[in-house]
Amino acid sequence: MGKFGGVVNTDRLGLSHRDCCITPPPYGTGTRVRRHGAFIGRSFAWVTEVTEFEPGRLVRMKYVSGPFAGGVDYSILPVGEGSEVVIRNYGNANFWFPFMAAMMRASVQADLRRLERLVA
Repeated sequence: MGKFGGVVNTDRLGLSHRDCCITPPPYGTGTRVRRHGAFIGRSFAWVTEVTEFEPGRLVRMKYVSGPFAGGVDYSILPVGEGSEVVIRNYGNANFWFPFMAAMMRASVQADLRRLERLVA
């Protein structure tokens, strides 16, 4: 899976045992993953679907069920001897947006630190 091995391989991502691919391999456009999480003491689940996949460069996903509307993009661009990783979350802003934006930034920063450890 090239540079995206640590991003799309759920075993290496450190996802909880309750998170799983719900479509058969191989990973690519159309793959669905069921995720579980908690926010302010409330548990919830959601499903993402890969809408665009370029091995080693891009994974674009949309939320297909759960409490979220929108999606997330992961891209890797070669820069010198390394790579630039960009994670972009998108969706509908509402009353909770300022609070949620801070939570999303913290989550994305944690994802990037985990990715950095995986490729170090």
